[in-house]
Amino acid sequence: MNFDFDKMMVLARDNPDEFERQRIMLLDELIQSRRDIARANAFQSHIDMERIKAKNPLACCFRLYSIMWGSFLKMDEQLQKLLQTQRRLCGVDPPGENNASQPGEATVLMFKKR
Repeated sequence: MNFDFDKMMVLARDNPDEFERQRIMLLDELIQSRRDIARANAFQSHIDMERIKAKNPLACCFRLYSIMWGSFLKMDEQLQKLLQTQRRLCGVDPPGENNASQPGEATVLMFKKR
């Protein structure tokens, strides 16, 4: 895939139809290079629908930003579950015990004044 940001920026400004044609071609090339083509196509369809529903480019940006953060938070949630399971299985974080490694808790250390 050969992506030239400056070229695409000029096309978007001067020739929106050609920009859209190039955008679709680049996306299709990227999707076809993936192992999970069906999933990538479904995700791109979701993005395209959000672009259509948006009333203006800024609204589109906010919609896609929300999708991105939603995906990131789901991924982080799964990672935290995996790490919690790993700690429990390795004996670092026994189940049922409250210790500083759990989110929202900390051990406060007291230091003497100098």
